[in-house]
Amino acid sequence: MNDTRPTPGTAPFIVVGVDGSASSVTALRYAAAEAQLRGAALHAVGVYIYGDSGQEAEQATQLVNDAVATARQSGGSWPDEVTITVYEGAVPDVLHRASTHAVLLIVGADAHGFIGRLIQGSVLPAMTHHVHVPTVIVPTHWRP
Repeated sequence: MNDTRPTPGTAPFIVVGVDGSASSVTALRYAAAEAQLRGAALHAVGVYIYGDSGQEAEQATQLVNDAVATARQSGGSWPDEVTITVYEGAVPDVLHRASTHAVLLIVGADAHGFIGRLIQGSVLPAMTHHVHVPTVIVPTHWRP
């Protein structure tokens, strides 16, 4: 696991769930704009499930890196500090842990990625009982 997440007592940070979908790229753009407005760092979080190849963490890291690069290409303001971390586990648990000390959790609303499946299933209501920070679900059509 690549663990570069911000820690308590550091500057405020925003967590954004990234799964490589178009919706998560939109969520990244929204999160970057919000981080810039708040003077906060941005922490992009990916999730993977360990499999037979043993390459899942590297693939997830590449997926998040690619999504961040795509989001940056669309312009807009970005905070000075952007970190990327991927975790093995269930999406709700990972986002809960990653956002424990965050000022905001942001996810995209698209049915094609893991975050979208989370939103459309019964997991999101369960997750909202555990997440203790404001959570924003960004619609795919959002534009700055």
